[in-house]
Amino acid sequence: MNRVQLPLLMTCVLLMGCVKFKPVVDQTRHFVLNPVHTSTPIADRTSGRLVLGMNPVEIPDYLDSLEIVERTGDTEVHYRTQLRWAERLKKGIQRVLVANLDSQLGSTNATLLAWRRNDVHAVVTVSIQRFEHQASGQASLEARWRITEPTGGALLRNGSYSVSKPSVRLDVDPGAAVAVLGELLGDLAKQLAIELVETKHSNGLPLQAVPGSSQR
Repeated sequence: MNRVQLPLLMTCVLLMGCVKFKPVVDQTRHFVLNPVHTSTPIADRTSGRLVLGMNPVEIPDYLDSLEIVERTGDTEVHYRTQLRWAERLKKGIQRVLVANLDSQLGSTNATLLAWRRNDVHAVVTVSIQRFEHQASGQASLEARWRITEPTGGALLRNGSYSVSKPSVRLDVDPGAAVAVLGELLGDLAKQLAIELVETKHSNGLPLQAVPGSSQR
């Protein structure tokens, strides 16, 4: 290093020491789905107790991410890296569906996450096909469901459900957008409750009390 380079190097070091670097602020936001409670349970029109077992909710692999997914085209999705779920999405959907079903079916009935086949009258399985926002702001839910007999697994009833609602864009108000997704799960739970009540009547599901829940 010559006599010219040394003073330049020392000047650079002194200047760097005077620079104050701003701390990096983490702008990541975390969201949870919330149940939609109702004051008019569907099952209030029926008598007897109905206890359900809820199987783990199935979701597509592309939705199984902590980053919130936004659909930008028919075959393209975008992962919002700074907008994240605070829990695994399939767990959040299941938690909300159970709470929504309990609300729709009334306080005399119950939906169990941990159960054995002798604990419940019927088993509900939900497979999510689509659960996302579009870049335009529309929120969509598509799901398939089935209700089965707990001891032998015989199919009692099955079907599909599809609903879309106008929403806000994720980049404008992500909290409000997530709330609309929660409303869609509330709509699905209401439809499931109707199907369950009809299944109880048409298939003569037992109405007596059942043992307490326990792990499989």
